Amino acid sequence: MNKYWQGFAQSIIFANILLFSAESFAEKRIVMSNTRKDLPTKIETTNIKNQGYIWQLEITPNQNSRQVHVKLMNPNPEKPILNARALEIARKINLEQLPQVANDFKSKSLNIDEEQIALTKYYYGKYILFIKFPETVLYAVKPNFSQLQSLLEPFCAQKNANKQDINPMDQANINIHANFSVDLNGNIQKISYAPAINSKMRPILEPLLKRIRFYPRNENGIPKSFAIEQPIIIQCQ
Repeated sequence: MNKYWQGFAQSIIFANILLFSAESFAEKRIVMSNTRKDLPTKIETTNIKNQGYIWQLEITPNQNSRQVHVKLMNPNPEKPILNARALEIARKINLEQLPQVANDFKSKSLNIDEEQIALTKYYYGKYILFIKFPETVLYAVKPNFSQLQSLLEPFCAQKNANKQDINPMDQANINIHANFSVDLNGNIQKISYAPAINSKMRPILEPLLKRIRFYPRNENGIPKSFAIEQPIIIQCQ
């Protein structure tokens, strides 16, 4: 009988140890979930004036459902359309697009708690996303105009042998207007030129221009493709 009670008491102690360990781990996870990680700021240009307002959204992934909950922390009372657009952008972020914990801990010495968190692959705390809606079209990847200058300078002294082409090299400088057709993601889909460029210039100029990226754009909160003109001036000496 004594052995029975002794074993029973030991099992209670063991169960309490497990319960305490589980509670301690849960408490540590709660502490981790109260911290925040800032995501890269998202930018989408718009035609709606907003005086440089910055929208702040809280993104909280659920470890069990693997779904992402989004909350707009500071809705702009005067811009409901952009409030809705900010939420729409944030809700497109899924768990796989969030930074992985393991990447954050690379080249760092970890304590036991951090190792346990790192094993989960994803950080299940709060992510903060900032969204801006500038009122003018902006480059996400800018053209390298200095490279264009050096590559196109040899055309300054050339005459266009093909009379069907309009030759922009007959003037002191090379003046070209590149007209971009841009898709919903800010990628250039088509380029046209005014005046038409020298046929030998196209394979030099076009690969450089196609590297350009714009920030996506919305008009009245609705994502839109758009067209924009970029003047290119090559100074000829």
